[in-house]
Amino acid sequence: MTTSDSEPTANQPPSFEEALALLQKTVADLEEGSLSLDESLHRFESGIALLAHCHEILNRAEQRIEVLSGFDAAGRHATTPLDSCSAGTTPNASRKAASRRSSQSMFTDSE
Repeated sequence: MTTSDSEPTANQPPSFEEALALLQKTVADLEEGSLSLDESLHRFESGIALLAHCHEILNRAEQRIEVLSGFDAAGRHATTPLDSCSAGTTPNASRKAASRRSSQSMFTDSE
């Protein structure tokens, strides 16, 4: 029996699209309610891992877009002073921190 190109292998994590499809299948199976409690818990745990994997891929994509476009997640022009680079702070680290602060404020502002 051979695995198709769309199925992740043990050595290779699933692509974003594969992980999303697996997550959607997991949600549908859980919502159906026909799984045993143990199987439901196992699938829920797997779903949480898939969700974390998707978030990781999306965060990396966002960072690449910010670097390539020169704008941060809030749409501000992202520049890094030369002195911060020489002090050991990378442009990506400061943009990543700004992005986290922006994401966190989205949740706190809506409350």
